Amino acid sequence: MMAVIVGRVVEKFSERPLPYVTIIVTKHREPDFYMRELSDEFGFFKINVPKRGVYFLRFRKSGYNDVFVRVKVEGLVPFFVVKMEVNPDLNVYDFSDLQKERFIFIPL
Repeated sequence: MMAVIVGRVVEKFSERPLPYVTIIVTKHREPDFYMRELSDEFGFFKINVPKRGVYFLRFRKSGYNDVFVRVKVEGLVPFFVVKMEVNPDLNVYDFSDLQKERFIFIPL
């Protein structure tokens, strides 16, 4: 029996949707099971898994901290919102060698 996991990925503080987030799916106690999906341009995702059970989802996007979620898929379709936080270590700019007034940076 096919099961479905659906949800949306948003930025933690602004609540705006995060498009094209990589979602890696593994199944509890089945090391050979592995899937990779991508959220759409509005942050929504739908993952078709082969059967009910416990799945682990890893959400990855460049510049953001990874988020790990454990999902138990039973009779009802779970819908959840995943909030991702910007990783400050990946957004550090050093312009000590350049003339700073020449550059304007707009954070994403």
